[in-house]
Amino acid sequence: MASLKVTLKRKKVQQDILQAALPYIESGKYNQLTIREFCNEINITTGMFYRCYKTKNDLLAFYSIETSKMLFEASKDKFSTMSLREKLLQISLWSVKSLQIMGPDSLFIYLNIDNPECNCDVSRQLFLDQIKAAFDTSYGEGQYSEDEFLKLSNYLIILDKGISFEWYSRQDDPEFDLMKVAESCFNKALNSFNLPENA
Repeated sequence: MASLKVTLKRKKVQQDILQAALPYIESGKYNQLTIREFCNEINITTGMFYRCYKTKNDLLAFYSIETSKMLFEASKDKFSTMSLREKLLQISLWSVKSLQIMGPDSLFIYLNIDNPECNCDVSRQLFLDQIKAAFDTSYGEGQYSEDEFLKLSNYLIILDKGISFEWYSRQDDPEFDLMKVAESCFNKALNSFNLPENA
């Protein structure tokens, strides 16, 4: 029971630190701050920060995952009026959008394998869970081909990573519009699958 209380308390502090960090992350100032400066700004000790996050990038990873969950939950009510294709496009674009907000260097938070809460596998599983929810709300749970679901999911996840890395490699190119490229690529990918219009 004690370990559950400790875990819940840690989650609460993680969320509090995340809330305090949001203005810095979303304004692009977070990367310019040292952890000491950040902790002074939000009035916590560096020890408290390190109990919740190993590095500044771990906080960004947590932010990305929590943002994706929040966007998904906020839009679930609209799912009833959206086709499966519209849901899949929306979910795919959320994944890219959270990276855009944080900046190109945030891409490498997904290469972190040391933090069990925020890494490439965690973000991949979250994306997969959201795609599954799109299928379940369109067909009814389990009323679709598992092979088709996995094939499409893997395709979208790989495409998401490819778009993100292309964005990183072209961050100095003013002609490269991340969201426009992402929408075009995901639309073409979804067009290549035979998705029922009534789903």
